[in-house]
Amino acid sequence: VTQNEKDNLMNAENLGIVFGPTLMRAPDLDAMTALNDIRYQRQVVELLIKNEDILF
Repeated sequence: VTQNEKDNLMNAENLGIVFGPTLMRAPDLDAMTALNDIRYQRQVVELLIKNEDILF
């Protein structure tokens, strides 16, 4: 997906925004805690995408 970033506008950061909360949200968090965690979830997914060649 990121290889076609110029066409789809989905860079690693945008993918992190979309998939971070979906992949990493804890089921029993209150709304405020979940909102605060979104930034970190995005960063983790972004790092996974940017370093996929090393990690996988």
